[in-house]
Amino acid sequence: MKFISLTVAAFLLGLVAGETHDHDHNITRVGCPTDDSIRQECYDAVTPPLPICLGSTAAEWVAKAIDSSTRCCGDDLTECKCPVKEGVMFKEKIGPFCDAVQNYCMPEGSPNLRGGMMK
Repeated sequence: MKFISLTVAAFLLGLVAGETHDHDHNITRVGCPTDDSIRQECYDAVTPPLPICLGSTAAEWVAKAIDSSTRCCGDDLTECKCPVKEGVMFKEKIGPFCDAVQNYCMPEGSPNLRGGMMK
């Protein structure tokens, strides 16, 4: 019984956070703007949870992520505008964010954030 209660609580917390997982384990931001032209992996990486996601369209979140990745991905963070760029949480999360933006959000032929060109 305790297991069922914990499972229900975890599910409800996921809904409160505005995030569920579909049958393919993709993140679905319930109530957030979507755009079928955006790859799911890109959307999952750059769309913030409710209610923050309501402040922009899905395409605008992608554009913001690409813009910030040019300043905050790589070794030189002098142009990065993130106020917590020196913090431990930033350093833990920025790598996966940069990889996702690079691999799933950048248009073909874009400069690679770590040098070279996208294929």
